[in-house]
Amino acid sequence: SREQSISGAGEFLRECLQGAPGEALRTVPGRETYAVKGPAGAPWVVKRYTGRWMGMSPARREHQTLIELRRAGLRVPTALGFFEGEGVAVVAMERVESHADLRQVLHEAATSELEPLIARLLKLVIALHTRGWYHRDLYLHHILIDSDGDFVLIDLGRARCSRWVRRRWFAKDLAALLLW
Repeated sequence: SREQSISGAGEFLRECLQGAPGEALRTVPGRETYAVKGPAGAPWVVKRYTGRWMGMSPARREHQTLIELRRAGLRVPTALGFFEGEGVAVVAMERVESHADLRQVLHEAATSELEPLIARLLKLVIALHTRGWYHRDLYLHHILIDSDGDFVLIDLGRARCSRWVRRRWFAKDLAALLLW
């Protein structure tokens, strides 16, 4: 097994490999997402992956992506750790305090509020893509608005960085934003 985590989180992450560690947020084949209280009681999100993968586990990849995107100056949840076992892996990150996602806000916004929101969205997408990153799952509900009003990118398990412009990924990111 391999792990990387903040101090004291290793045992907690190992325990998350079994059972339901908290409130189930989403379950899809091969991945379960939970809202949990971390070792010190802080609100965390834990994703548990099961299956077989070649090379890097999805938990390690998402952990690394969170670190790299934060280092690149993008607002993403803080990576707290990951743990890999045989055919199972978990990643933990801060749970972003949010009153809504961008999809909800756009649906409820007055016409006069739309232009500034879309301008902020454009700035975020440009920041992501000019740094060579593609979300590859960039739906409006994957952009939370935190308690300070900042946009926070979430669900980064599929995000990738590329030295070359990938027109397909760029187009898919933009197309996903149209599905609101």
